[in-house]
Amino acid sequence: MWVYETKNKKNKPTRHKVKVLTLKVDDTTYFIGKNAHQNAHLVNQIGLANDYWFHVKDAPGSHILVRTPDLTEKVLRTSAMLAAYFSSQKASSSIPVNYTLFRFVSKIGGKPASFVKIKNEKTIYIDIDQTIVYNLLQNA
Repeated sequence: MWVYETKNKKNKPTRHKVKVLTLKVDDTTYFIGKNAHQNAHLVNQIGLANDYWFHVKDAPGSHILVRTPDLTEKVLRTSAMLAAYFSSQKASSSIPVNYTLFRFVSKIGGKPASFVKIKNEKTIYIDIDQTIVYNLLQNA
């Protein structure tokens, strides 16, 4: 759990707890931001240059950060499935999910911290396997 501070109406610091969903599978860790504060926290505090960043293409959804020594086919598909599952496209099929190294993700000036621009992205089209997602979430 992480804590960040903002100022209230009387200009006094207020502490907010930010808890992102974290899944650990073998030597891979998935960080899932399920709202704007958590997505901003992933971008501002957690992400490292060699992490992978996933987000459903052109639709609202969670930012998924993946810390892994090797982006295998299984890790790629699982990450894309999580991004699709925690998005507004959850009920669709063949959901497009963009991914890139976190070093190619940057905040957009003048926008909320959860809004980012990306470079060198690739797109994977994924169908959600409910069994895989439920098993991952049960072990969280």
